[in-house]
Amino acid sequence: MSKLKAIVLADIHGSLKLLRKLKKKLEEVDVIFVAGDIAGTIYIPLIFQSIIKYKKISREKYMELVFGKKYSEFVEFQLRSTKKILDFFRALNKPIFFTHGNTDTPEVITYIKQQTKESSNLIFIESKIVEHENLLVLGYGYCQKAEYSSIQTPTVREISTIRKDLLELKEQALFLKEKNKRKLFIGLFHEPPKNTHVDLIPMRNYHAGNKEIASLIFETSLFDFVFCGHVHEVSTIQIEKSTILINPGPLVNGYFAYVNLFTKKATLCRKRVLSISNIIYKLRSLFL
Repeated sequence: MSKLKAIVLADIHGSLKLLRKLKKKLEEVDVIFVAGDIAGTIYIPLIFQSIIKYKKISREKYMELVFGKKYSEFVEFQLRSTKKILDFFRALNKPIFFTHGNTDTPEVITYIKQQTKESSNLIFIESKIVEHENLLVLGYGYCQKAEYSSIQTPTVREISTIRKDLLELKEQALFLKEKNKRKLFIGLFHEPPKNTHVDLIPMRNYHAGNKEIASLIFETSLFDFVFCGHVHEVSTIQIEKSTILINPGPLVNGYFAYVNLFTKKATLCRKRVLSISNIIYKLRSLFL
């Protein structure tokens, strides 16, 4: 347990180039956590189609196209990128806990489920808790509808559904924690808890997180660590009572975090790699 070192990733968005750059670092740790948004979202042919059709660069118009008339083409692109990411993770041959995110289509989630059945080191957590050696890991990848944007993605859920899901997980978590008091309890969410440092969009002074996730974390005091993503505008660590919250920032822009699960020390890191996806995500307030 004293050597249980981890890397936390979030918002990969198909960034295989960055994963390859991090391969040596990923090989050096004992476990990897991925907080959702696995599949690629920057599909260049559809970006050009969007610009030609609407005569402007528009994030909303691109999303309208990929989740509308061009959905099947976009899904095929996502499945290809997901396969490459999973093949990369599989070859690392170490435990990789991951959940999905709001831009991972239902077809991607189904594909991930199929693939993880065949790979013992890929541990996909969709609305459940898994026990692994000295760890209990609760995973939840679904998000509420974005209040700060008109753009909605395929795997958003109504607040009432999220509340029901998390209440069920809370009951399981309390039971398992009581049975396994010495195990570290880790929350792996795509969406961050509301009104924290890890959900803040600084330029808007807006907290974009989820109140239901915040309630689960702060009303139970179950979690030793909470790993999340979704909000790209922040890369930070927050200690709240006995819980360490980490949003490493989006891997698509090179951000990740080192964590020693035993000593409870964490470090934010960045690997700078130039790519089209990286550039577009830096300009996502204008486009995607």
